[in-house]
Amino acid sequence: MSPFRLLTALALAAAALATPHAAFAANLKTAASACRVGEDVKRYSDDERESGETPLAIDGAITVTSPEARCMMKKLGKELIVIAAVDDERKIPGAIAMRWAAGAEAGVQAKLADALAGLTEGRKARPLLVYCHHLKCGLSQQVAARASKAGYTNIYWLRWGMLGWKQAGYGFQGETEDDPAVRYARLLEICTAGASTEAIAKGAATMPMNELDFELGKWLKGEQKNRKACLQSILPEVEDHKGRKADLAQKIARSDADAVRSLKAARAAFDSKPAEYLVPVLSQAPVSTLRKMVERARAVKPLSSCGSFDYQAPDMNNTALENMNQRLRTYHACLDRLVAQDAAAPSLDADEFGKYVLMAELTQPYTCSAKRMPHCVPDEVWARLGRVATRDQERLVENAAQLEEGLEQQVDKVRSRLNEFVDATNARVSRFEAQAQEEEDRRSNSGYGGGYSYTPPAPPPVQYRQPSNVSAAGIR
Repeated sequence: MSPFRLLTALALAAAALATPHAAFAANLKTAASACRVGEDVKRYSDDERESGETPLAIDGAITVTSPEARCMMKKLGKELIVIAAVDDERKIPGAIAMRWAAGAEAGVQAKLADALAGLTEGRKARPLLVYCHHLKCGLSQQVAARASKAGYTNIYWLRWGMLGWKQAGYGFQGETEDDPAVRYARLLEICTAGASTEAIAKGAATMPMNELDFELGKWLKGEQKNRKACLQSILPEVEDHKGRKADLAQKIARSDADAVRSLKAARAAFDSKPAEYLVPVLSQAPVSTLRKMVERARAVKPLSSCGSFDYQAPDMNNTALENMNQRLRTYHACLDRLVAQDAAAPSLDADEFGKYVLMAELTQPYTCSAKRMPHCVPDEVWARLGRVATRDQERLVENAAQLEEGLEQQVDKVRSRLNEFVDATNARVSRFEAQAQEEEDRRSNSGYGGGYSYTPPAPPPVQYRQPSNVSAAGIR
């Protein structure tokens, strides 16, 4: 064979080898576009993640949802290698169990590189789909990161895992799955739930009408955006069904208008039957707790209600000391009553109380006595809250809360001063006893015979001691 013919043959052989790879690259791009790979995750925010959940995105991989992953499996067939980073009897159809690839043992990275080289025939561009159990399972995240480190460039991470797969209505290998029509109808229902009349009622019971209108306007803008994005996320599900694909395209086109109609319908339903939606809201108000809060507020007294204590030093005799001791017990008992709190009584939360005062005011215009119309709120239902949640009661709770907040500190200061006074009194009694004993000893030592008789003095007064419950360490 001439050199020219040899070069031509080699060139043709190279072209033959390159053509399947080029065709595959185009096929992968087409499939990713048709399945809207990586689009649905954009609807989510890191702020919405719960504690312990995996991140929305990881380096070297594209985050996909269950419909996107299912669509890619249909489009690519066996060309897509599905890796289960879990030990579970159930698995996504066609998945290869590789839980070990997420382990911490030495040499796992090299072992995974070898395993992937065998599965992909050394083609680093071959697509990989990796999953584990659920949003809080980081095993698939670890395997995806290691596959990326091994040089693979088309890695798809099914962040929602097996739980998301099941919730989407898909079956595991060997199991039946939901009928596609049923699954499509359920997904539509989720995306087009629309405005809730109950939510509008709660808004009408917690904010003035102008604020409610403003909030509903904000909600509508967000709903239009979310509804369209949610419907678009179903596109991979209907890619192979012309009828559903056309139906979904129509729903996406009119999604903004449908959101407006949904809000108007919910608002009209509330306005025509306010009792149907407001009575449950009013019935859920914690009237018993509010009533107990008022009772506690009325029980709060200022420090001055205990009067004042006479801190003058008593005479050194038993009667004076006992009188002082009785006054101390009475004063301490009053202080204890001031700061005593019923463990079952609710705290004095003026803001919480005010929330229900506002609810009573906002719902009163819908009562039958204020708005004579069908389906008005019965006066007796409203009065259950309205009699307790008043502005006067709110001020009572607010003032009592302010008084109670500083009362304990005031009482602590008074107790501290009482302790100092008791300690000083005990010290005086001790000195008095010592002096009396010294005088007695002196008289005893100076006594002598010669017919004189010695009569000991009367016993000294009993030293004052604080009761154990009002000792320096115990007075609180």
